[in-house]
Amino acid sequence: MYSFDTSELGFYEWVEENGRSGLSGPEFGPSSIAAYDQVSERIASLEIEDAISFDWWEEDRGWYMVYDRAAKRAYFHYASR
Repeated sequence: MYSFDTSELGFYEWVEENGRSGLSGPEFGPSSIAAYDQVSERIASLEIEDAISFDWWEEDRGWYMVYDRAAKRAYFHYASR
């Protein structure tokens, strides 16, 4: 899991370069993603009001790529059940 500042165009380029085949999206609107909170030093669910999101699931594994349009920040999270 990681995050970084970028433009909306930069987010789309990052998804294209780093996404998986079969990635669904983009979806627009509210979204949430697990992100590291530096203040609490814990992983927390981050709620994003105006997001662009892509995801991919296969069996028990998943990728989430979400862009916060207001903060101009991209988030990536990999999950495995």
